[in-house]
Amino acid sequence: MSEERRRARNRAKWRRRLTVLAFMSPWLVGFSVFFLYPLFTTVYLSFTHYDLLQPSRWIGLANYKYMFSDDKQIWPAVRNTLWLVVFSVPLKVMFAFGVALMLTRARRGVGVFRTIF
Repeated sequence: MSEERRRARNRAKWRRRLTVLAFMSPWLVGFSVFFLYPLFTTVYLSFTHYDLLQPSRWIGLANYKYMFSDDKQIWPAVRNTLWLVVFSVPLKVMFAFGVALMLTRARRGVGVFRTIF
């Protein structure tokens, strides 16, 4: 293989890579702005004392220590969250599937019901 041909293939590879990157860039920007930045900011702020009036102050694991040892609201919050995840969400999804199944099998007035739902 000649040197010129190898250079042409390398240029074509780079062109394809840049094209792929150009098409992926809107998603990458959105992912970074709406997911990565808030995620890292939340992790950082969880290790600081922050009250909107003063600059944040690094306190390490003190927030987590307080949350698991002194905070009386943590376990009711965990219980409520687990109840929602285990019971409420599946029941709502099953209800929605049931309504959708009834609407697909209905013969009369299906337009009205689909408009309402």
